[in-house]
Amino acid sequence: MTWLNLPDGNQIDTVLVRSVMLYKGKGIAVRDAQQRLAAYVKIEDHQKGERARDAILLRVKNQRSGDIDWTFLSETSSFPPIEAANSESPQ
Repeated sequence: MTWLNLPDGNQIDTVLVRSVMLYKGKGIAVRDAQQRLAAYVKIEDHQKGERARDAILLRVKNQRSGDIDWTFLSETSSFPPIEAANSESPQ
């Protein structure tokens, strides 16, 4: 068995994973061959969600066990929200 360690501390066997779907602003659903929900990772930031989805897919494709470096999920963005950036007046 090859285990995939999820950011919430749970593990899932990579053999069970058949699809990984990103729901914008909500999270990632990992499903098995019968489309049953095998795992769900809540990630509200879309860019971090894409990165997490890609990391899971790569790990499943390569059938490798181990930890994915999930530290990027707790990093704060250095970019201001779009609303704040647009409200600044040029000088």
